[in-house]
Amino acid sequence: MVETMRKSVIIYISLIFFILSVCSCNNNHNLLVSRGVVGLDRYANITDGQSLNSTVVTISNNVPNISSIASTPVIANTTESSNPLNPFGLMLGNTIKSPGDEIEVAKNMGARYYRFGVTLTEVPDNITATKILNNGLNAVITIRYNGNQKGPSSPPPDISVFKNSISKVIDRDHPSVLVYENEEDSPNFNFYTGNNTQYLEGLKAVCEVAHQKGVKCANGGITSASSVLVTADYYENENPNSEKFNIVTNNTLHPYFEKIFQDGGNTTTNPYFADRIISAKELISKYKENGADYMNFHWHAQSSAALALVIEVLRNQSGLPVITNEFAPETMNTPDGLFQLLNTFYELQVPIAIEYALGSNVLTNSDGTLLSDGQVYQQFMNQHFSASK
Repeated sequence: MVETMRKSVIIYISLIFFILSVCSCNNNHNLLVSRGVVGLDRYANITDGQSLNSTVVTISNNVPNISSIASTPVIANTTESSNPLNPFGLMLGNTIKSPGDEIEVAKNMGARYYRFGVTLTEVPDNITATKILNNGLNAVITIRYNGNQKGPSSPPPDISVFKNSISKVIDRDHPSVLVYENEEDSPNFNFYTGNNTQYLEGLKAVCEVAHQKGVKCANGGITSASSVLVTADYYENENPNSEKFNIVTNNTLHPYFEKIFQDGGNTTTNPYFADRIISAKELISKYKENGADYMNFHWHAQSSAALALVIEVLRNQSGLPVITNEFAPETMNTPDGLFQLLNTFYELQVPIAIEYALGSNVLTNSDGTLLSDGQVYQQFMNQHFSASK
């Protein structure tokens, strides 16, 4: 009888310890969930056009191995991810012999975005937008009031009519991002004849319509030269003897930079571009207040080191995520030059980076087969984004 009671007590005590241990496990799991340790998938719910700097947290139903809890770090709000969304795109233009086939080529190369243009005063191109959507790509559309490839565009004479036209383009072509005009800061009115005030008025109108329809918007893309000049101006004011200033004023960036920095890079006194710096800085500082979601710039240089500095300065001066709908390393001195540029955009988590594969920067033959740099582009996409477009 005594022995039977002793065994009952032991069983009862064991049951109590088991219940307490289960409760402890559940409490530990709840604590980990509250601290963001369990089941982080930081990019699971990011939508088109959303910055890679955004962080989305979902909680997994899997209970962790309790024995490993002590060594599990608390994960901070970070921008790193093993499977980020692909920010890269292409513009192949008419380098492919059959109209529309370039979209399929871009998809096969691993692009997520495709750039094309719409001129409001001309007959719309319905083929390109349809093929972009049918191939599962996202359209980044450059909106121009007039001019197209034949000349510079001018400010719209009637903003209300202009906004109505923008609305129709969005409904028809379903863009992820609308870009207003092209290189609005270009000298001698190469692409846009209006002044800064007129440009910003048009940008504000485009962004208002875009936001009403859930679409992101950006400026047309300040020129590669202006991007470098503004960055050089910043680092010169900070320390003209610094390594950063020397990097961004290196003449090997692009042949025309030899003219830009003809006096040794003294940007604040050179009359060749002093006014251009002032004008570009005014635009950069006002994109955000006029509705832009992104600060868009163009890049036609080969230096990945200078590119990184430019992105840093443009982010700081605009207060916006920086994108490029046109980078074209037209002269590469090293075989891995394109790879280094792609990697810079990737490492700095630029939300959208579209290679402008026209002119001297073609990536394909006319039949769609890839040239050497086209192969580099495709290999980079496969390496980093094989499971995510």
